[in-house]
Formats: sequence, C-alpha cells, structure tokens
Amino acid sequence: MRTLTHPPVAPMELLLAEDSPHDARYTEMGLTEAGYDSVLWVRDGEEATDWLFSEGVCAGWPEPSSLKLVLLDLHMPKINGLEVLVRMKASERTQHIPVMIFSSSAMIDFQAEALAAGAAEYAQKPANLDEYLALVKRLVNQWVGPPPTR
Repeated sequence: MRTLTHPPVAPMELLLAEDSPHDARYTEMGLTEAGYDSVLWVRDGEEATDWLFSEGVCAGWPEPSSLKLVLLDLHMPKINGLEVLVRMKASERTQHIPVMIFSSSAMIDFQAEALAAGAAEYAQKPANLDEYLALVKRLVNQWVGPPPTR
C-alpha cells in the first residue's frame, strides 16, 4: 500500500482514507488477500480531496483516472468522510466512483446520512480480525470485482 508522498508511479485502483494506522493495516491485509495491491492510503479527508482533485499537496499531479473504489472512514481529522463523499458526488470527475463508508460507528443516523449522500454502502468495522478481513474482501469483490490478472 502506498502513501501520499509523491505522485504514484503506477495507477491506483483503490483509495483508502483512514486515520487509524491499525485499521489501515487490517484493511490492507484484506485487500492483499483479495488480490489488490494498487492501493493508496491517505490519513485524513484533506489528503483524500487533495489527491482526488489534484489540489493542495497534490496540485499539478495527474488525475486519478484508474480509480475503481474509495474506502472512507467516517470520522477523520481535517475533513470528515461524509464531507469527502459529498464533494465526490458533486463533481463530474468523481461522481461515478463507488464510495464505501467503512466506520467503527454503528449509529443509524450516520449510516442513513452517508447513504443519502451517495455512499454505495456503509459497513461497520468488525472488532474480530477474521471478520474484518472477510468484510474487506467481500466489499471489494462486490463493488470492484476480481482483481486484474498480472
């Protein structure tokens, strides 16, 4: 999994916006098991929007044209996941990309708000590692399909 330090050399298929290194590592494990390795990890909503819209620290970088799925944590610093989702769905550049809200919060209000804003799905992060990995694999396979053969 790559981090946001310089423009990615290879096209990124998945964007993971997650402020918890622990949860990011679990998600990476699930994505790897599902066959995906072209993942960019950003640590907050500001980094996510910078990369998605070639702004801020990513100004002048190429448009992320190969992006197939965004996995967003709901509660992140600087810009929360819901704000990133709303901005993505308002832009012709990103409105077609499925967005998964992947949160530790089980509050129905958060789920309803995310789905109303255009999230493809809202999933609560399981506490059990095996369940966490299985959920990541299921969601990626459901929304993206099998990984490309290399």
